[in-house]
Amino acid sequence: MKNLQNKICIVSEQISFQELLDKLNNISNRAKYPGSALVVNKSNQLIGIITNGDIRRAIAKGKNMKTNVLEICNTTPISINENEIWSNKSFEKNINNWNRKSKKIDFIPVLDSNKKIINIITNHALIKDWDKNKDKVAIYGLGYVGITLAVHLARNGWKVEGIDSNEKLLKNLEKGNLHVFEPGLKELLLKYLKSGEIKLNHTNNSLDASVHIIAVGTPVNLKGEPNLEAVEKVTSLISKNLKEGDLVTLRSTVPVETSRNKISKIIEKQSKLKIGLEIFLAFTPERTVEGAALKELSKLPQIVGGLTDNCCKVAAEFFSQISSSILKTDNIEAAELIKLVNNSYRDLNFAFSNELGILATQYNLNTFKLIDAANIGYERNNIPYPSPGVGGYCLTKDPLIYSNAIKNKLNRNSLSVFGREINSEAINLPINSLKNYCKKFNFKFSDLAIFIVGITFKGIPETKDCRSSTSLSILKILHEYNKGIFGLDYMLNDFEIEQLGFSLPNKFSENSKNKAFLVINNHPQNINLIRENIKNEISDSIFVFDGWNLLADSDIRYFEKVRYSSIGYSEF
Repeated sequence: MKNLQNKICIVSEQISFQELLDKLNNISNRAKYPGSALVVNKSNQLIGIITNGDIRRAIAKGKNMKTNVLEICNTTPISINENEIWSNKSFEKNINNWNRKSKKIDFIPVLDSNKKIINIITNHALIKDWDKNKDKVAIYGLGYVGITLAVHLARNGWKVEGIDSNEKLLKNLEKGNLHVFEPGLKELLLKYLKSGEIKLNHTNNSLDASVHIIAVGTPVNLKGEPNLEAVEKVTSLISKNLKEGDLVTLRSTVPVETSRNKISKIIEKQSKLKIGLEIFLAFTPERTVEGAALKELSKLPQIVGGLTDNCCKVAAEFFSQISSSILKTDNIEAAELIKLVNNSYRDLNFAFSNELGILATQYNLNTFKLIDAANIGYERNNIPYPSPGVGGYCLTKDPLIYSNAIKNKLNRNSLSVFGREINSEAINLPINSLKNYCKKFNFKFSDLAIFIVGITFKGIPETKDCRSSTSLSILKILHEYNKGIFGLDYMLNDFEIEQLGFSLPNKFSENSKNKAFLVINNHPQNINLIRENIKNEISDSIFVFDGWNLLADSDIRYFEKVRYSSIGYSEF
């Protein structure tokens, strides 16, 4: 009741018209709805509403100043029970009733089960109509998720302010120097920066933004526990400037229950606004693949989970403006879990194939042929190909966060833990194959010019992202035996390759006549990179580990001096 006094005048049913006017005058400077009052009985139950219109009519009729307020108030006001807001059927029914009965309602009292006033909300807070010409979007965190979403919003007609604490990053973005690779992203970003649809800032100046999207990173430690410091810091920053009707939505990957147990508490404490009544909180996960994000932001269904049904509705209405379809979840925890499930399931699928590849080495079986034979004509199977480990920022992180939920709630280890262990073990497949080659032909690692082919964490779709790349893990291991490991990657320039710790092929010494090529990602150009660096006239022996079966039909495999191996299989 105390917080309500700062919004509107609340008076007893026993006071006079004059006393009402005095109270209204005293609160006018701080009240959100000056000139209006809620009338309550001794039990603080709502029994009437008085508006400016009621007061003007009473004065026009010459009402005595000693008249009791009940004679001038509306004793059948429109109100809503707090539980009705969470029911979609009741919500829609009330929306229709309010639109039909009175379009001039400025506020609606919210009552508890005992008809006591617990809050008041504006009509537009319940009937949220997003307007591209009025509502601005603020995105906090301009990494891959944030910058692609900013451009997608701008091309759909929204004005966007991108906010990031990294001023160097912002300066590069202003020039179109992107830190990520995404077809068409640079051209669109420069276009919308020039037109003003996108503005970049390193501080939160988005006081007029109606939608606040949190897209900062959540790195994990060795135990798979995410660092939520950036998410909480941004939430606190946003909360200080929130206004009634605003939407806050998370796209950052977080543990289940983070939105409810941490984010919502920060927002309500600092904003002094009630989520679901005055402002809205949702979790709307990003699920795009790097290299095709701009396509998938339009194509993929957008998962939407709200802290309340009303939050879900408001968030869904916003994202329906930029998404092909919306999938509403039962609650906000479901949306958080779906994000983790998608990546954990994929990682586990890859783990099955990689474990098969590890087993196949015991029988010298080509795992790719084996999987083809298992899949062809057998519709119940869709076993993916193996790989020399599974990298990338999301697939190395999300399964660990998911497994923590299993451990905390079910008190057991998750399959995702074992999947991660297998995928980490698969990193040794090319190294063990190289060891076998050296043992067979009496080489030492130091005798070889070793080329890692494919440094980015994947080849299809194309990316420049090297975060959690298995190639970097392999490089670290090989550096224990040979400091001069060469890097080849179709997407990276020489400077970028050297910055990652690789040597460049142009520094290759012809004194080392034995070469080893380890194909680690699946970029189609890897074949040509190997071809360009094979010179038969100076090579006594060439080892090729084909980690993605790219050379299965290539003539390189059959060069006289080439010793070929793949996952589970070698020809020597």
